Amino acid sequence: MKRLVLCGPSLAGKTTILKAIAAAHSASIETFYAHSRDDSRLTCRGARTEFTQSSSTIELATLVGPTQNNEMWGDLLDGAAAVVLVLDGQRERDEANQAWVAKLASREMPVPGCVVTTKLDLPNAAFAPAQFVSGTRFARWPTTQSSAGNATSATLAVEALILSL
Repeated sequence: MKRLVLCGPSLAGKTTILKAIAAAHSASIETFYAHSRDDSRLTCRGARTEFTQSSSTIELATLVGPTQNNEMWGDLLDGAAAVVLVLDGQRERDEANQAWVAKLASREMPVPGCVVTTKLDLPNAAFAPAQFVSGTRFARWPTTQSSAGNATSATLAVEALILSL
């Protein structure tokens, strides 16, 4: 099984992209819970889907909601075949985007990926992904942009990443 992880700041559109891809593959979505390694009382809800593409089983997973605990992402990111970094195109989300790029850059992950910037059609959107990924290994990843309520371009980038594995 090849796991792709959708990661990024809260409310960036990770679950929306996961739902759109699950629907395109007629796959169901399951809920799971990630637990903190330091404090087992801390949990975070996640969503995952599984489907077959080109004779490979693909698992697409993300954590849902306001999850900023880096170690909760650790178990999900460990063993990932690829990563989709989802960034929010709204001006007021710049700090959260920047924090997420730094957080992900601090991990050792020699895996392929892509960067998806969402919500660029909103009035407060003013985002250039290059400003956050410049100087990181993510600058070499393909980037794509999408609008709020239309995950098509975002799903095409993820599907292309799946096919490249």
